Formats: sequence, C-alpha cells, structure tokens
Amino acid sequence: MNQDRFKRFSEVYRDSLKAAVSDPKQTSYGYLPAECDAVADRMLKTIMELPYTVSYCGGGFRRTCAALGIRNTRKAILAFLEHG
Repeated sequence: MNQDRFKRFSEVYRDSLKAAVSDPKQTSYGYLPAECDAVADRMLKTIMELPYTVSYCGGGFRRTCAALGIRNTRKAILAFLEHG
C-alpha cells in the first residue's frame, strides 16, 4: 500500500466521516460525531490489514471518494491506495 496515498485517504476519510455522521439526512450511523475518530481508526486499521473485508458503501466513503476524485467502489479505492 502506498503510504502517502493512504495518509491522504485517511485525512480525507476522517473529515468525511465526521461530516456524514453530523449530516441530519444520514440516519444509518449508530454512533455520535464524537466517536468518529475511534471509528475511523478501526476502519483504517482494517483497510491496512484486511482491505477486502471492509464495506466501502457508507456516506463517509462516498464523501471521501468524491473529494479525491475516485469512484466509490472497492476496486477504485484499493487501486488509489496501491498506486502512487
């Protein structure tokens, strides 16, 4: 995994997850905005260790992909993270 791209993805994902959880239109999150950093830590650790077990369909990932200009698919996310 390309460390520079993973760092960039991580930064954008953290901000995007907070925005998605804080969005009143998003009702699918079972945690509060204050818990986003801990959730992001767990998700990013799993992406590093077991990337094919992660569900990339949530609002945080959709916002992250839009901000990075990549498609919101597992294949596109993993390709972004691998190449640099």
